[in-house]
Amino acid sequence: MKAERRNRGKGVRSVSGGSNSPGGSNVPVGSSSASQEKLDLWERFWFAPHSSQSLGPARWLLSLAAVYFALSFSGELTSWFARDGVLSTERLGRLVSSTGVEGAARWQFSLLYGASPPWVLRLVAATIALGALGVGFGIGGRWLLALVWVGCISLANREWFLAGPGELALAAGLLSLWVATPGRWSMRVPPAPRPLVGLGRRMLQVHGVTMILGAVAIQFSSGAWFTGEGIIRVMSSHPYFRIDLTSWFLGTSLGQVADGIVVLLPLLGIGLILFSPSHVRWGVALMGLYCLLVASLSGNVLLGLAWGGMIAAFLPGPSPREEEIG
Repeated sequence: MKAERRNRGKGVRSVSGGSNSPGGSNVPVGSSSASQEKLDLWERFWFAPHSSQSLGPARWLLSLAAVYFALSFSGELTSWFARDGVLSTERLGRLVSSTGVEGAARWQFSLLYGASPPWVLRLVAATIALGALGVGFGIGGRWLLALVWVGCISLANREWFLAGPGELALAAGLLSLWVATPGRWSMRVPPAPRPLVGLGRRMLQVHGVTMILGAVAIQFSSGAWFTGEGIIRVMSSHPYFRIDLTSWFLGTSLGQVADGIVVLLPLLGIGLILFSPSHVRWGVALMGLYCLLVASLSGNVLLGLAWGGMIAAFLPGPSPREEEIG
């Protein structure tokens, strides 16, 4: 009897301890628990429930970016996209054929291909602007956000070979905001925390950090920065900046300091956000200053607003603070 109990005890230990006995399992329990822990961390990172009220600043900045984008076409819609415009559908088709980019153009979805009457173009721009304001006030839920997103995509893809990082950031931001927005939402009735809100919030954060770090990496790879030439190049691309500051910045210590601020400011802000939970607001404030510099120095207001909306998703909301994912 004692031997039988010892054998049964070995069998039990083999199941829990991972021995190679016939009745046991070859997978150690420690490995299984570690895998489950990683899975839980991954799930919490992307799907931690959060209230959509925490995305108020991000919603407003992205809606203002959409309004700015739509209104920036207001005086040039007909001159660009009308039947006799610079980028009429017929001329755009000839341009695509002559440059051999038919494969890339095939994926550029736009509702404005073939829409040449001026009143249609103005109606689309006005609908995007008014819809974006509604998004800022929390009206309409996902259906209005989808309408604004499709409108912005249609405008951007209508001139897809002229579009820049601002249009890409706006499209990614609106899509992430759509994921985080409940079907019906009201500012007067605080919504309950939802996993999809956490997913959309995390998408905004990841998109924003990835795009900004990518821009910083490009600056580091360029030999123009930290010499005073980088800030000059940025300001010279500004459509309305006509003050000659070359003698101030180029080849001087002031120019090197200005270059360093533009490059290192986002690294400091993102570092505080990601690695110092108690200083998240300071990090967001520094990134807000960086987005303001992007908008003012380069004249790319759309990019500054879109990046600012993404970074604003890091602001703590009214819901319980999420556990930091190391």
